[in-house]
Amino acid sequence: MKSIIAFSTLFLMLSGNAYCETPEPEKCPAVAELAKVGFDVVKATGATEWEVIIRKNQFNTNEEWSFGLMRIKAVSEREARAKAADSFNSMIIFDGPSQSSRDNNEWTCLYGSQVDHTIGGAVTPPRDWEFTYRNLAK
Repeated sequence: MKSIIAFSTLFLMLSGNAYCETPEPEKCPAVAELAKVGFDVVKATGATEWEVIIRKNQFNTNEEWSFGLMRIKAVSEREARAKAADSFNSMIIFDGPSQSSRDNNEWTCLYGSQVDHTIGGAVTPPRDWEFTYRNLAK
């Protein structure tokens, strides 16, 4: 019985982030730091909706991150880039860093603008650029 109690106690002490190989980030990338970096990928996700992605950057943190914005309403790549850059003016961090519910080795930060309804996410360690940030917004 004592061994069961000891095992249960040890399990509780090690649960949560203990199984995460990637240590919890100290902070999310600041919006001002995100705004300083140019977008690597701009892609249409519909007739008038776009996503922009930064593949990998530290954004003045101790970790490397990927970052993406989605739901950008635009009719061209040029307009999407401009609107994405402008969205940083009204963007805030909604959540994070939080351990990803899909992968225990990932940490996420969620961002959004209440002005233009653009939403975004940062993930560490960085994901492949094809990763869509829609899953972070769920």
